[in-house]
Amino acid sequence: MSLILFLLVLIFKTNKVSAINISFFVFGLWCFYPLLISEVFTHQNLYRLSALMFYVVGFYIINRQNITIIFFAICVVATFESIICLLQYFKILDSQNIYFTVTGTSQNPNVIAMFLALSLPSVFYIYSFYKNNRRKMIGVIIILICTALILLKCRSAIIGAGFGVVVFYTLTLKIFKIYKAKHIIIVLFIGIGLLIPIVKYMYLNKKDSADGRKLIWNISTQMILDSPFKGYGIGMFEREYNLKQAWMIRNEQIESDDLKNADFVKMAYNDYIETAIEGGLLYLLLFLMMLIILLTTPFWKYENKEDTEPKIPLEAQNASYAAITMFSLIALFNFEINAIPVFLLFSFYASILSQNTLSVKLPNKVFVKHLDKPALGFVLIVSFYILFWHINQSKAHLKNKKAADFLKEGKHKKAQETVETLKLKLKVSESYHNNFGSILLAQEKYLEALAHFETAKKLTSNPSIYEKSAICNIKLKNRKDAIMNYEFASSLSPKTMNYKYNLLKLLLAEKQLNKAYKTATEILKMKPLKVTHLTKLYQNEAFKVVEKYGFRFKSKPIKSLKYLPINI
Repeated sequence: MSLILFLLVLIFKTNKVSAINISFFVFGLWCFYPLLISEVFTHQNLYRLSALMFYVVGFYIINRQNITIIFFAICVVATFESIICLLQYFKILDSQNIYFTVTGTSQNPNVIAMFLALSLPSVFYIYSFYKNNRRKMIGVIIILICTALILLKCRSAIIGAGFGVVVFYTLTLKIFKIYKAKHIIIVLFIGIGLLIPIVKYMYLNKKDSADGRKLIWNISTQMILDSPFKGYGIGMFEREYNLKQAWMIRNEQIESDDLKNADFVKMAYNDYIETAIEGGLLYLLLFLMMLIILLTTPFWKYENKEDTEPKIPLEAQNASYAAITMFSLIALFNFEINAIPVFLLFSFYASILSQNTLSVKLPNKVFVKHLDKPALGFVLIVSFYILFWHINQSKAHLKNKKAADFLKEGKHKKAQETVETLKLKLKVSESYHNNFGSILLAQEKYLEALAHFETAKKLTSNPSIYEKSAICNIKLKNRKDAIMNYEFASSLSPKTMNYKYNLLKLLLAEKQLNKAYKTATEILKMKPLKVTHLTKLYQNEAFKVVEKYGFRFKSKPIKSLKYLPINI
């Protein structure tokens, strides 16, 4: 951020802004839109403003002399990530996530996979730039990146990478000018024919994941229809989607075939849908306008007559265009906007492509004399605000983590003293309220802890928050609210057996035998990813409930549950 701030000063000192670039304007409007609809300044606002600043820097400092250096830097970073992926595969380095063998430097392998996919156009540009033996070295890097992409097992990134490379060489080799239309159409049909079995294999290889995304998109579509214009708030997808899914599960509005794929969800795996849910259709429209303007760039017949040669080499423009098309395709199946390195890379490519989009000229005399300094001042103020806000937030979150460490060590008073100082800085942070509530819960201050958990629920729908609320209600002898919280927790995370088991115990204590019987049968039908002593205990207890009360509800013979009973 400090580097961006420094570069912005140089930009406005050395450039006289005399025109408004259309893509620049739409991108800026999309980044500022969350500020207009958000009640408080959050990390989501900061993130989009940072992307805008990154875009501004790229737009004004890139030229023929330094473009290759920047592409080369992307190539170096991609190579570094690819090597880490290979070392993780061969068990030389540990993965960042216990559930995945290869993740790169991120906990989510999709983030690095998408970054590597978007970096490929830069690598191919470097490959086309060199005309000597260095090409062999770049060729090895391309093989390395492609290998890492396969190891990361992100289907959307692999498909997007292949599509982007085809677009790059279609533009670079000027296919449309060399070959006749009918030949191109034939090749396209052949390509689609070859692609169908590959896509089918990738679907079947991760069928549960693909079916899970279909369920997410179905529910998300209903959410858009419920709030088409206002949306649910920037950064609120996780909370609102999971509450909607939980409500549908509790009201039996999800078919049994889809229910097995329901789980706690953090993103929509479709940036278009998630954008519409969070900001409404207007926010989605701005996003689509930004992409459409960039994707139609080759068709703009706009030239800067003041320059004797193009500012950006044609190959660099082709690489950027290929990356934007790749981004647009992957956005249909993944979460590129919230993957920070991926979206910053998109901002860089967009700034290159924007050099050739249409600009609307301003009255130079008025603008240069009266608005250049205020514009510089405004940008500097915003940049400084973002910088210091980020520093303060980082310090606060480090303190919050320290308080959590004190809690683990059993130093409850010290943990509370630490977290109490963060009230103003982290009042809109779910991790702060969750942490504070957990500290109070450990000290048996149930009423105060419950208040923090209820506040956290307004910011997230994490099922663990509902479980802690249930515990507080049990201690406060409010079993009805405890049951409600466990019902929500089990609906938010249908694959977590612990929540259903605790709900079962409460329902039995309250003599709600009908619900208890139903919950017990649900536990018996669950297939845990990992069978442990606890999962056996839960299912064994559920079996006893079904066996004891089954005759009351005219149930089928217990033998129909083929994988039970379970002996401990």
